[in-house]
Amino acid sequence: MERQEAALGMGTTLVGAFLTPTALLTCNVGDSRSYLFSDGRLIQLGHYDVADDGINRPGQRRSHAITQALGGSSFPMTIEPRIKVDTPLKSNEVLLLCSDGLTDMVDDEEIGHVLSVALDSTARDLASKTFSAGARDNVSVIVARSSIARPP
Repeated sequence: MERQEAALGMGTTLVGAFLTPTALLTCNVGDSRSYLFSDGRLIQLGHYDVADDGINRPGQRRSHAITQALGGSSFPMTIEPRIKVDTPLKSNEVLLLCSDGLTDMVDDEEIGHVLSVALDSTARDLASKTFSAGARDNVSVIVARSSIARPP
């Protein structure tokens, strides 16, 4: 394994989901996020590994210092992924998985608006809004829309 000095201290975050007919499991390490868009509301799922700097301004990120990541350390560190199990998606609910590059640049109201109107281009539209706002970080977006009712 080759080490590169410029890459020392670099790590990554992770967000994922597992959808079944009976459950929605979400997980994350770091500050990548998962949201549920249901009945016109954007609901943040889970807890994110971001240091609290004591400042709480609505719509503003509290800190860019994450408390855990995959990699980024020259010595072994224990990672404790955040795992949450919820009820499965209902018909017309939307699951959004994204990096902080989206949520730092586009506010929750605008994200909710895009999720409520866009069909095939939802992820592309959200990324476009991020780039239009200045995209100070990388952006990753995955959107899953439920189109079937859950079983009784």
